[in-house]
Amino acid sequence: NVAYLWLPNIVLFVVLLRSPRAQWRWLMPSAGLGNVLANLGFGDSLPLALGISLANQLECLLAAVLVLRFVPGVPHRLNITGVLRLLGLLIVPAVIPGALAGALVVHLAHGTPVLPVAFNWWLGEVVGAVLLCIPLLLVQWQQVRRLANPLLLLDFVVTFLLLLGVVWLVLTHLTFPFVAASIAL
Repeated sequence: NVAYLWLPNIVLFVVLLRSPRAQWRWLMPSAGLGNVLANLGFGDSLPLALGISLANQLECLLAAVLVLRFVPGVPHRLNITGVLRLLGLLIVPAVIPGALAGALVVHLAHGTPVLPVAFNWWLGEVVGAVLLCIPLLLVQWQQVRRLANPLLLLDFVVTFLLLLGVVWLVLTHLTFPFVAASIAL
């Protein structure tokens, strides 16, 4: 039961990018504890919850270190080249090891095949990255405060819900949703 859309890792990744490295010492364990508690609440065993949390931690930490090392301007001055580099570093060298580690943990706990689970894990991370990573990096907190205006808040909520609805419709009703999405590109 690996999620086809996984957003918490992207949120942690962006928080790491936007935080001083000295804060990583408490951000990583806090996120790990939250992940373990969520997995336990979902009904996973403690070893499985710990293993999945460690795989998620590996992925987020590796992604943040790679992006900060190889993408100039992150998180404050991203250009299109930086965005493409960031997504490339996130999707390939960071998510693949995390997906394989997580799939191995699931395999050890449930005997499921590693590669299909790893692919589902990877795909959930990629979709999450495309949906959240760049918007979270580009948001300025001064602009978020403007949402206190009721009309702007309503506009934001309606737009977000429409986008979420379209994504849900595409993912649930198209046989090959990513092929359909690539036609627009």
